[in-house]
Amino acid sequence: AILQQSKLARMGSMISMIAHQWRQPLSELSGVLMELELATKFKKVNEQHILNSIERSNEMIEFMSNTIDDFRNFYKPDKKKENFLISDACTKALHIVDATLHNLSIDLVFNIKQDKLIFGYPNEYSQVVLNIISNATDILVERKIEKPKIEITITAKGLQSIVTIKDNANGIDEKNIESIFDPYYSTKDSSKGTGLGLYISKLIIERNMGGELSVENDADGAVFKIIVIG
Repeated sequence: AILQQSKLARMGSMISMIAHQWRQPLSELSGVLMELELATKFKKVNEQHILNSIERSNEMIEFMSNTIDDFRNFYKPDKKKENFLISDACTKALHIVDATLHNLSIDLVFNIKQDKLIFGYPNEYSQVVLNIISNATDILVERKIEKPKIEITITAKGLQSIVTIKDNANGIDEKNIESIFDPYYSTKDSSKGTGLGLYISKLIIERNMGGELSVENDADGAVFKIIVIG
């Protein structure tokens, strides 16, 4: 039941992010049609103008089509473990959420200090990264943080790959921090969260990949740390 509710929550998030990804190309398509309409009204349209408009429109339609494929593949479950670069898994998550961050004027800093090839489930790992970024985004917006920022850093120590994801939203209340990974625990309004995202994320990293997912506060905000063995 928990897994089913988590899938429904992810579906809602996915629809919201697709809407963000599509907003700009839809606006541009509308602009192209308006240009053609005005050119036609004032009898200034010519064959080259039409061909250019068709080319621009096709590019935007292709982008929107690719977005659907990206999301469909992103949430496809991994059937078996495979080797993958941590940076690739993080980049995949960022590609899904970049339009949302841009529209909300959230500054994203992505530091790759030491990448690592690990053996595990790349899609599931990407979903964990996405979930943490999405939570950070929600709290930055909710608290109306000036100059909102999310920083992702990839490092390695011995056999360990370490990814930290931090924000500047002033941290998690100390009375809540021990419960943050519990199922159904959420500080969000019930219409915005199920309290399952971090619980499922912890299961993926710790049960499925033998790693560790933890959180602490620093001077600026929450710092999530994902550790897996290469």
